[in-house]
Amino acid sequence: MMPHTGTTRKSLADCSIVVIAGAIVTSLVAFFDTDSTSHDDASVRANFIAIGRKWRTLGPTARKDNAFVKKGDLLFEIDPRDYQYALKQALSDRTTWNNGLSIREENCGRDSAR
Repeated sequence: MMPHTGTTRKSLADCSIVVIAGAIVTSLVAFFDTDSTSHDDASVRANFIAIGRKWRTLGPTARKDNAFVKKGDLLFEIDPRDYQYALKQALSDRTTWNNGLSIREENCGRDSAR
């Protein structure tokens, strides 16, 4: 067993002082930190919109798996619902724009008549 030298005792004392000072500072911060809120009962509110993939782009086919295909045979059919919806939306937008245009033309005619 080696006897303790002065250097070892000094370094042990320095480490003890650092540990005690750290404990004191941590205790003071925990005691005086009244602005922090507890996160035990935290909750999050979020609005989200689920966007799913469209798997209906291809319609049903009368073909069986691994069946022979001849030239000119129908392989698949594109589902027209997406395109029909887009057409209805475009026609509606055009009607709305035309109605707004006719109202603007009427207002312009009234303003020029004054």
